[in-house]
Amino acid sequence: MKTPIFLMLFIVSFVFNSNLISQINNENSFSSLSGIKEVNLVVNMQNGSGVNLLFSSDRIRLDFELKLRNAGFKVLKIFTNSDTLDIDKAIELVKMDNSPYLFLNIKIFLNFACPLKNWLISMDVYQKVKIKQNIKMHVSTWSLSSSGVVNEESTINLRDRINNIIDEFLNDYLKTNSK
Repeated sequence: MKTPIFLMLFIVSFVFNSNLISQINNENSFSSLSGIKEVNLVVNMQNGSGVNLLFSSDRIRLDFELKLRNAGFKVLKIFTNSDTLDIDKAIELVKMDNSPYLFLNIKIFLNFACPLKNWLISMDVYQKVKIKQNIKMHVSTWSLSSSGVVNEESTINLRDRINNIIDEFLNDYLKTNSK
């Protein structure tokens, strides 16, 4: 059986150093960012690879908070997985508030089948919406993710990739809320 050339190229590029980006945003998700002034922030970072990243979830939180405040947001509550509070409990606490919350999820893990490190960065904006029969729930109204693999000898600057995702969100927010 012949393997299509595009599939082989995809696999080769993915194995050696890949960066896949997924964005489910469209005009409707941009408009969902309209008028947001206050947000809660949840940062979850899981490093199961043993890689020394040279930054912590607290450093990411500080970077993110500064960018949000510079863009005009009032940051209400902030939770990271370095807090004594479990991330799931933190999400439950921010859901009690009617304000939107931003969830930044960073995962780095080993691929045990081969000497590669996998990473995933995702960011979602959750807002409380009303659906049928007056049911209100938090749903993701904006989302962006980036993932990839690198071999063990490679170094990747995940902090830059994290900041790029935050900047994408802020650009979409500013496009929607420009005067």
